[in-house]
Amino acid sequence: MLTLSPALDACGDDLFADSVRRDGHAVEEYGLRSGLWIAEDDSEGLVYFATALPDRTSPDEGGFAAEEIDMVRRAIEAGE
Repeated sequence: MLTLSPALDACGDDLFADSVRRDGHAVEEYGLRSGLWIAEDDSEGLVYFATALPDRTSPDEGGFAAEEIDMVRRAIEAGE
């Protein structure tokens, strides 16, 4: 289990671009990236998966691929 929170995240991984703290897990394997994230107050959650993504080219690309960030942000906008 991981926690994403702008207040806690010193590495700069910003999957949601808001101030909501979320607990969950992300997976990357064989071109599949997926995640399950639940808001700390249990008011909302998000599950996603993206397939056929290229392998990372550098070990220092951050925790989330650009495709994941874009997909999550579009899902949040659609839910507003």
